[in-house]
Amino acid sequence: MKKTFLLFFLSVFTHPLFSQVSVAPLAGLLFSNYSGTGLSETKAKPGGNFGAIADIGITSNIYLQPGAMYMINEDVSNSPAQIKTTIHSLEIPCDFIYRAGAGTAGRLFAGAGPYVARSLSGNMDYPHSTFYGGNHPLSFGSSASDAMKQNDFGVGIDAGIEPEQGFFIQLRYQHGLTNLGEGSMNVKSVSYGASIGYLIGTRGKKKPVQKDEGK
Repeated sequence: MKKTFLLFFLSVFTHPLFSQVSVAPLAGLLFSNYSGTGLSETKAKPGGNFGAIADIGITSNIYLQPGAMYMINEDVSNSPAQIKTTIHSLEIPCDFIYRAGAGTAGRLFAGAGPYVARSLSGNMDYPHSTFYGGNHPLSFGSSASDAMKQNDFGVGIDAGIEPEQGFFIQLRYQHGLTNLGEGSMNVKSVSYGASIGYLIGTRGKKKPVQKDEGK
């Protein structure tokens, strides 16, 4: 039985699909906001994200990219109080990517896919309020006392370029589909940003130069 399982796993991981697997750390600038009804008007402030993705070749042009990202989302209200909200979350995207052309450099790419996210912590800062003052932690959940729901689900769209082997620049826009608000509020997350990353593994390696044996 053990030999059967061993042969099974060897056959899976030596399949051509897994011969095109790379891992890419990436980080970038993130702008986040919320849209919907029952909200005070806010504007996005620069935040950030960092994490890693796996780059799995399905064909020479189509790739699957699951990942794990740590997100720092910030926005500020347009009211005179200028209330700043900061939310830290963990996001798991899973995108299908199409790369134009061939090779590992100078390729344009675009794709889309779903994501799930979970808010880990957050706070609201009232810099101009003498009554509230300072930072106040946010609570996440489904009760009336919580600021918003903790879990989010949505869709993201990616586009970018690989100017050199391994290195890439990525633009991303995503929109939440989950209503994060309570009661009559309808709140959806919106974010966009740019990241840079580097593929480590099969796709990030340069192909060896073939020697001309006739010389």
